[in-house]
Amino acid sequence: RYGTGIPAVKVRLNKEIPIKLLTNQPTLVLGEAYMNGDIEVDGSIQELIASAYRQKDSFLTHNSFLKHLPKISHSEKSSTKDIQSHYDIGNDFYKLWLDGTMTYSCAYFEHDDDTLKQAQLNKVRHILNKLATQPGKRLLDVGSGWGTLLFMAADEFGLDATGITLSQEQYDYTQAQIKQRHLEEKVHVQLKDYREVTGQFDYVTSVGMFEHVGKENLGLYFNKIQAFLVPGGRALIHGITGQHEGAGVDPFINQYIFPGGYIPNVAENLKHI
Repeated sequence: RYGTGIPAVKVRLNKEIPIKLLTNQPTLVLGEAYMNGDIEVDGSIQELIASAYRQKDSFLTHNSFLKHLPKISHSEKSSTKDIQSHYDIGNDFYKLWLDGTMTYSCAYFEHDDDTLKQAQLNKVRHILNKLATQPGKRLLDVGSGWGTLLFMAADEFGLDATGITLSQEQYDYTQAQIKQRHLEEKVHVQLKDYREVTGQFDYVTSVGMFEHVGKENLGLYFNKIQAFLVPGGRALIHGITGQHEGAGVDPFINQYIFPGGYIPNVAENLKHI
């Protein structure tokens, strides 16, 4: 029993978990134990996890445990490996659950009856409108995914759009779409790390990308964004941040969900902009 009152959640431990494993990588060990049936939960697992994080003395947020979390490399080689392991499992997989635009970031529902596809187009259009773009100007999309922003930038806003990605599958898909849409003169895509890109642009966008660059590279990333811009150019950076302190890498997410991912806290971002 933990706390007072009637238990809201019951946890059954079907197998002993060594303390040493818990101290090294608690979220990974507990996550795998739940997946394997070594731990079973009666009640809301969401409430169980939220309660653990709300407790100031929880081992999930205690400094004596956070120091054991693995350090993730974000070199060009490791970044390529991480991105390809995540995105290159096949476009057919992503087509199963993404909308028709193949957009892999949060959508913007302007109306209650917007479809997911419409909401994704709303988001991209909102980004380009915020930049107050002018036809004929050049745009760079850092981490261009399957190319939705590039296509809208060219079709609706008259821009010369260039995208970069480390995913071979995304690159191939975008190239095929460029030919299918007859946008060879307006849209270009490169299979490159952002650190390899040269040239300057009137506008820079980067949507759901800086979660991949790593804490140690945030300064470099924002400096590169600035270097990409012509004098007076504009950039719009969209990413996930948090208000938490401590380690930014969760070993379970890194192992099973988002290799190499890092969710920086808000203050960490602001000092680099």
